[in-house]
Amino acid sequence: MEEIRKGLRDGLKKQKDEMGYNLAAVRFVKGQMESMDVSKEFVDEEGWEEEEKGRREGKGVRKRGFANLV
Repeated sequence: MEEIRKGLRDGLKKQKDEMGYNLAAVRFVKGQMESMDVSKEFVDEEGWEEEEKGRREGKGVRKRGFANLV
């Protein structure tokens, strides 16, 4: 039983170390992406043109949501 316990502990420690290493890599890449400011805003051009036309004509303005893609 003691051998099984030791083998299990060693295996779990190895898994934990590997997960920590991978998590650190993911956090690093995330930080690099954020520092490069890769996110862009996309706007529906047709909706934008309709809204601008409505403003010029004095009509009510619809609100539109923006989505950031990362």
